[in-house]
Amino acid sequence: MVCTRPRSRSLLVLPVLAGFIAGLGLVTFEQPGQARPTSRILRVVHKRLAYQLRWGSPVVRQRAATTLGQLRFNRSSTRALTASLQSDPAPRVRKATAEALGRIGRKVRWTSIFVVKRAALEDTDREVRIAAIQTLHRIGPAAVVANTSGQVLARDRDSTVRRTAATVLGTLGRRATPALRYLE
Repeated sequence: MVCTRPRSRSLLVLPVLAGFIAGLGLVTFEQPGQARPTSRILRVVHKRLAYQLRWGSPVVRQRAATTLGQLRFNRSSTRALTASLQSDPAPRVRKATAEALGRIGRKVRWTSIFVVKRAALEDTDREVRIAAIQTLHRIGPAAVVANTSGQVLARDRDSTVRRTAATVLGTLGRRATPALRYLE
């Protein structure tokens, strides 16, 4: 008898396997927040996660994004996560993608910073905008964070999103001065 298990269930095991491999110490940290795949298995896992981020079901794409953020691959993950944040139709996947970019830290590319900024300003889902503002605070330069938070504070209709932007501005201190022009 042939086992006919749905393909999506077997794909859910891969993030668990990637977390297990990362827990075994097969990832070396050269600098805080930066990891490189040191084994062939880990490179295969990363390639598979990037594939799942594009072609899996929403649950699989969400878990793939979360796992890529936890493994903190730098350039290779950033490209896949940025593309997912721009074009994924599921809001929970875009939220997980924004959070994963935030976990990777300040080593992300400039294009990723601008995509996160656009998500903070223009995304249709409230949770994605909140995650994008928080991520931008972790990865972006202070001037970009201040300008974006000021624009969100002045334009967004949702009070929770505005509260998040105000909190981010409060943590910037004097560096939040450029945002004041949006509040006039």
